[in-house]
Amino acid sequence: MVAQGIKEFYYLFLYPLSKVLCPIYRVRYQFKRNPPRKVHIGSSYKLLPGFVNIDGNFQRRPDCTLDVRAGLPFPDDSIEFIYSCSMLEHIYVYEAIVLLRECRRVLRPGGYVHLTLPDFNYVFDILQNGAVATFPRPFKCREGQAVNWLFCDGQHKYGYTHTVVAELAERVGFARVEPASLNDPHIPGLIEDPGPSFSTNLYK
Repeated sequence: MVAQGIKEFYYLFLYPLSKVLCPIYRVRYQFKRNPPRKVHIGSSYKLLPGFVNIDGNFQRRPDCTLDVRAGLPFPDDSIEFIYSCSMLEHIYVYEAIVLLRECRRVLRPGGYVHLTLPDFNYVFDILQNGAVATFPRPFKCREGQAVNWLFCDGQHKYGYTHTVVAELAERVGFARVEPASLNDPHIPGLIEDPGPSFSTNLYK
């Protein structure tokens, strides 16, 4: 795992660059004959066919190398489905709110975002029910394990549950928010097991 300080230094440069790249990607998208209508935010190495895969790490060879805090490179009402797994917790909550608003902007009416996130409630399983968390740093005490799991050595900026996501999504104008399974019919064959997580669908 790359140290958080190194990542933050990298994103100091990527963020302003993404402000320049975003309109370029947008023009490229608009001139495609059959542009994809599905987007994968925080794709890492899991590049999904039929999606526009977006990631901040150019070494992962995404379709768009972007810091999504700078915006999404799509016109209003152009995307039918957005997928993101274990990404939103890596940015501050005020940045997450801006990104959720951007997702709603680019979604078509009736489109939705499928989010999978680490479940803050797992902290209580560690503290009270004997669950164990040894990554990224081993602790013997339960409190240390809980903090270790929640913040992940500074990699995670916020904790989420379904109700927290629902409240934020409603603030930015999503019509409804529903609990979901980890997988989604838009991603056939995907087996997503990112640990103690939950999934939520946000509908425009």
